Amino acid sequence: MANGAVINNELWIDVNANGFIDPGTDFMFVGFPQRDGVPGGDQGPGDDDATANGTLTSTIAGMYFPVSYYVFKVTSGSESVTSTYQETALMKPTYSVSGRVTQDGLGKANVAVSLQTQNNGEFYALTNSTGYYTITTNLTAGTNVNLRIPIDAFNSQLNGLIATPNDAQYVLNGNLYNVNFTLRAGKIITGRVTNALNNPIPNMDVQIYPNGGGNGYDGLTDGDGRYYISVDTGTYVVRFGSNENTQGYIQTYYNQKYIGWMTDLVQVTLGADTIRNINAVLYRGGVITGTFIKDGVPARGNIVVFDYNNPTTPLYETWHDNNNAIYYLTVPPGNYSVQFNLENGQGQAYYNQSLFSPGTAVTVQSIYDTARNINVNFSTLPKMYTFTGWGDWNNPGNWQNNQLPPSTLPTGDYIVIQNGECTLSGSQTISSGAFLVIRNGSTLKVNGSLIRQ
Repeated sequence: MANGAVINNELWIDVNANGFIDPGTDFMFVGFPQRDGVPGGDQGPGDDDATANGTLTSTIAGMYFPVSYYVFKVTSGSESVTSTYQETALMKPTYSVSGRVTQDGLGKANVAVSLQTQNNGEFYALTNSTGYYTITTNLTAGTNVNLRIPIDAFNSQLNGLIATPNDAQYVLNGNLYNVNFTLRAGKIITGRVTNALNNPIPNMDVQIYPNGGGNGYDGLTDGDGRYYISVDTGTYVVRFGSNENTQGYIQTYYNQKYIGWMTDLVQVTLGADTIRNINAVLYRGGVITGTFIKDGVPARGNIVVFDYNNPTTPLYETWHDNNNAIYYLTVPPGNYSVQFNLENGQGQAYYNQSLFSPGTAVTVQSIYDTARNINVNFSTLPKMYTFTGWGDWNNPGNWQNNQLPPSTLPTGDYIVIQNGECTLSGSQTISSGAFLVIRNGSTLKVNGSLIRQ
């Protein structure tokens, strides 16, 4: 394979188990292209070494496909190769989820239904000839699960349809029954994705999700860069590219925005069957990559970059899921401050384990450059105790998350008087190498003792 080449992958369910692809009998379960050197594939894995070296290495973990025989086909240029394997049943299953998928009152066959968890993988099952499915898991009681019908690289035969409900969320404490889905025609959002030379970008991921979050709808551009995605009525964010599908381009939102919470929204109403010209121009960039972990495991959150010399306005961002430790963010060449945020405001840091902006600078020299090992470990960050109230130092309610600092602040940790007036009546020791920070506009009155070691 040539350096930087693109391969196309097809995973077929071998219905008659003869080891060959018979399009009249078998059907393609999932298909996705990959490019040598690009860390992130189209609805599939990318090249783990992120180097265009003629070798493409991918790791897939935590995905449980339907029990069946499979044929995996890889095509590079005019050459192709296939391999066969069998997906067997779980050795020690625990709980199962079952239901039916219908369209116009009739069962729909060969529909992939997915069960997703936050930390324990994804499970899939196919509907039978009458639309019934059963997903078998090895999950433990109390696991939060999300059931949905993915209409993207999976279920390509469902293009133009949407599923109701869009997703179904449960806490798994036993077998679940009658988790049913109905398929129907949806509204269409369509547009074209091109590069800086106005050439179409095929196989680019397009994601449409509700404003405010939640599961949405996915699709890929065709050979002319056009996409057609069925959605329900609502207000949506439209994103072009993702951390799983960059192709070397900068992730972009509708109307050429680069920050999800600052993008323009697309409104889909009952009176409109098709929303047209939701277009995007994508530009090439270099890559910032590293690990994003907490307590020794991958964590969920986002990565945001700022101009290092003026770190006030966010420039580019990406979301990191916890299915692996490594994140990828494509950006133009530049000098950046990199901010890491755990989901739900559980923690924030800057590159090089700093609690304060701008952290250590990260430089991307060209669109061919990769800044590696830009890591964060939220478990080893210094602790910061932030005074946000007014008055008594010893009142826990005056401190963020009700966390009073210890009477002797350990080396490396911080006390920050964020705002207002703070009165210290007792004794506080600041160890050597620890920090007391008083923000502009804030005051600290010491009626007791403040000791600096």
